[in-house]
Amino acid sequence: MAALRAYDILDTERDPAFDGIVQLIARVFDAPIAVVNLIDEGRQWFKAETGLGVRETPLETSFCAHALLEQERMIVPDATKDERFTCNPLVTGENGLRFYAGQILKSAEGLPIGTLCVLDTRVRPEGPTPLQLEALEVLAAQVMAQLELRRALRLQQQSESQFAAVTDAMPQMVWSTLPDGFHDYYNARWYEFTGVPAGSTDGEGWNDMFHPDDQERARIRWTHSLTTGEPYEIEYRLRHRSGVYRWTLGRAMPIRNEGGEITRWFGTCTDIDDLKRMEQSKELLSQELSHRIKNIFAVVSALIALSARQFPEAKAFAAAVRTRINALARAHEFVRPHTETSRPTVGAMT
Repeated sequence: MAALRAYDILDTERDPAFDGIVQLIARVFDAPIAVVNLIDEGRQWFKAETGLGVRETPLETSFCAHALLEQERMIVPDATKDERFTCNPLVTGENGLRFYAGQILKSAEGLPIGTLCVLDTRVRPEGPTPLQLEALEVLAAQVMAQLELRRALRLQQQSESQFAAVTDAMPQMVWSTLPDGFHDYYNARWYEFTGVPAGSTDGEGWNDMFHPDDQERARIRWTHSLTTGEPYEIEYRLRHRSGVYRWTLGRAMPIRNEGGEITRWFGTCTDIDDLKRMEQSKELLSQELSHRIKNIFAVVSALIALSARQFPEAKAFAAAVRTRINALARAHEFVRPHTETSRPTVGAMT
């Protein structure tokens, strides 16, 4: 029962894909009745039927409930001579059923969930032909293929809904692309930050959201990652819904299949504008402090030079001290906090 319910198919509307199967198998058997029959608790429910006019019947009169006890199929040439059905109202009633052929429907785990069956009011002592049995088997496989496809689509939709719920709860902007870099997903944070209409940045539209001075650099870096499969990481200015460009950290990683091929890219954009401004403020403060410290070194050096003129006998000592003071001034430039852009090189200080 759990295997059947996993397909979430019970009590759904009629479906042309299944209706076509029962109509075809009825023609192959030249029979008035054909059914896609699923065995539920206390009833047999018909996903598709032709010749019955109802969607379910009680399990007590079911031929298919007996068929599920078989390995692959059940054939009943004459129900009046089969002790399992001699008292069945569907057999003993007016225009009672005589012939039955049912192929068991099995889940991917091999569990029986129902049958694709054909019924007739005429006795068929010869039973089905080999061609009819082959058709019954093939079309039963098609029924299961349809059920598996619908289950897979439903699970995918659930997975996508769960993914969207998780990403929409994240503070970062989340995006995803096809293997070739075509952007086809953004979470709610992206649209909240940028203020653009949903879908307007799909494909290559995302690059227009960057500051003009950053667009080419971002495009080259993204193309490099797509070509090499290397992780993507870059800082750029992204246009906020207010029209102001804010510094953003963009990152992306490729998802690979078992063969190592990239199947999708997942990325994030993190607003680092406040952090950038703090770094700039720290750099300005550091530069101001450095400037004052350099001035102190210059004043001390000047005082030593002035003293050396007043006391000529200390000129050699004063020169040595000034050399050390100036060396300390140069060393200070290396040890103070720096950003990547303000960091000095040895060659620049010699």
